[in-house]
Amino acid sequence: MTATDISPQAAPAIEAAPRPASDIWRRGRRHTGLLIGGGLVLMIVLIALLAPVLAPHDPYLQDLNNRLVSPIWGEGGSWTHPLGTDALGRDYLSRLLYGARISLLIGFGATVIAGVIGTTMGVLAGYFGGRIDFIVSFIVNVRLALPAMLVALVVVALVGGSLNVVIWTLGFLVWDRFAVVMRAATQQIRSLDYLSAARAAGASVGRILLTEVMPNVLGALIVVATLEIAQAILFEAALSFLGLGVQPPTPSWGLMISEGKSHMFFRPWVIALPGAALFILVLAINLLGDGIRDVTAPEGRT
Repeated sequence: MTATDISPQAAPAIEAAPRPASDIWRRGRRHTGLLIGGGLVLMIVLIALLAPVLAPHDPYLQDLNNRLVSPIWGEGGSWTHPLGTDALGRDYLSRLLYGARISLLIGFGATVIAGVIGTTMGVLAGYFGGRIDFIVSFIVNVRLALPAMLVALVVVALVGGSLNVVIWTLGFLVWDRFAVVMRAATQQIRSLDYLSAARAAGASVGRILLTEVMPNVLGALIVVATLEIAQAILFEAALSFLGLGVQPPTPSWGLMISEGKSHMFFRPWVIALPGAALFILVLAINLLGDGIRDVTAPEGRT
């Protein structure tokens, strides 16, 4: 699939006027997926923010005398370390709580960078068309031809793994969906009456894009953003698992899985716990995005 294969009809439907907030609220309260996803995301965000308060131990503190202690439901487990310890004796619950910070920071940070790049390119291509659309479509096609994970591996291997490097690398690799969807969404509305009225009133192009176009593609932008946050989190976990993402001793869920893989047959919880945390976070974000799409969709669409 190429960028030029995406027709305006392939983007989320854009209304001439945004759906009333009262209608969105009414539909949102009855949408099970939105409520579950939003609740889980809110809970994980609160856990990340309150990690210093909730964590029973320092996530970096090593105690080699208490290596690979089982969780409370396992043999030898105790409430001192409710979810056990890792191979260096660090409290697993504390590292899981702080790991939520890393995943959310990378997910949101990379998505903001990608959103700025992709939205700018997509809106300009959709609004102006012609040569600008051709150039943007060519750039998107080049990006789609590059395997994102391999490029990320090369960049991180050359520059070095760190939190900032991972965020910026992912931000420059996951913008293509923003560009494609924003281009198609803008094409849907660029000929509508209210844009023509703004041009006739003498509004500048910048004012039209910011005050007329952007508010009416915001719903599609939010849906894409939720998808890209989940994708960026999984990319980071994969990079950390391969040893090229967030570096030790930073408590990253992907890194925790990598560090525990040598013990997985005898201590399966060392990879099951961070794996379950990743699964719940990505599932919650996807449920939230699908719910936002459904409650903001025009009448007759789900």
